[in-house]
Amino acid sequence: MDVDAATTTDPNPDPRRVDELWFEDGNIFTLISRVQVQQIRFLNRTAAFRFGHTAPVWAFTWEGLVHVVERVQGGKHLREGRIRAHGNAGHHFILQAGNTQYRVFRSTLARRSTVFKDMFSFPQPADAELVDGCPLVRLPDADVDATPFLRALFDPEFFLPFPEPTTFDAMHGCLRLAHKYEVPELRRRALVHLSSKFRTTLAQKDGVRHFASAWQRKTSLTDIYSWDYLGTMRGAEYLHVVARLAAEVGALWILPSVFFSLAADIYPETDAVLLKGTKYAGQRICLSTEDQVRILQGRREQTRCSSSIMHQFQEPDPQCQTSASCNTGRMEIFCNNQDMFPTYILDPFLIWTNNDWEDHRDSLCKICQRTIEHRIKEIMQHFWDHLPQLYGLPDWDVLEKMKVAAIGDCFLKESS
Repeated sequence: MDVDAATTTDPNPDPRRVDELWFEDGNIFTLISRVQVQQIRFLNRTAAFRFGHTAPVWAFTWEGLVHVVERVQGGKHLREGRIRAHGNAGHHFILQAGNTQYRVFRSTLARRSTVFKDMFSFPQPADAELVDGCPLVRLPDADVDATPFLRALFDPEFFLPFPEPTTFDAMHGCLRLAHKYEVPELRRRALVHLSSKFRTTLAQKDGVRHFASAWQRKTSLTDIYSWDYLGTMRGAEYLHVVARLAAEVGALWILPSVFFSLAADIYPETDAVLLKGTKYAGQRICLSTEDQVRILQGRREQTRCSSSIMHQFQEPDPQCQTSASCNTGRMEIFCNNQDMFPTYILDPFLIWTNNDWEDHRDSLCKICQRTIEHRIKEIMQHFWDHLPQLYGLPDWDVLEKMKVAAIGDCFLKESS
């Protein structure tokens, strides 16, 4: 990595008063905070050593930084000349997103991003704004996106590929800005993470039940998603953000599942979010009027499908030999689950699952149970097959080809 990044979250950023500073030269990586030298790591291909030290660092110059690092380590592992050479302002740019500034090594950023390569190729005007001797470039992006994006470019241990776990904020920032600034490798990695939670087949949708933190205990990548939203936004709010992100980067294959989830959300505040939108990364995010109408229509169709599934319990199979007993069993199923049905009426994939049979294995004869299971499976598959059209999207076959072209068949591979 060739990077050092100065970061400040002050309302009026001062590049000489920083919250954190990442600096690397060769195999030496340091992290210095405003109030203390928190950690110094010496990295090579075979080992990593960690050292802790406390020292005030309220303001610094490159010479001052050298002094601090040499004082911490006694100059044993770090020569002042190497730091100064690496800290040459001519090799760096200061990027600013929101109230955060990042000192980046321009050749590395240009090598990863064609947009930044073109940006840095233009000669700087004589009156260019400088920060600590480096040209300042203001990005029209939020720091919540820029921070994970830049860190992923320069820190190989951050934002690892699927199935390693990540966070919603990291995935969002990396995908949105990798798409915007044309970093293909990072864009694909982020797309895989995003897609892991929203699958394109009903079988994989039903199978995704395990967060990536437990992936080592699984054998198939079809069962894993690598991120979850744990912030303060409600489900409908973060789904709005996901829908906007997918549309922005062309990941249309996840939108049927996203819109379905929005239509299936039963919480009272969902309608308000649907109409007013939400706010993320400093931006107001609202669905189009067409998408809002489709989601409301989707609720109706999803309710119809759920009702159709439950209607399969009304009549015994013509070949049933114990119709009286099975009729009693049907009444028992409805009575025992009447509180559950309103909760899942908007989600035909949860209104009745294979797990629900566990409490009712003896309620129906085997003939009736097999018939009902078969009919429910057909109803669900038919609804799934037509889900994209319900939300004004291309057929699954088209969406699947788009997905494979973008990320390949990554979820079909077996984990080692």
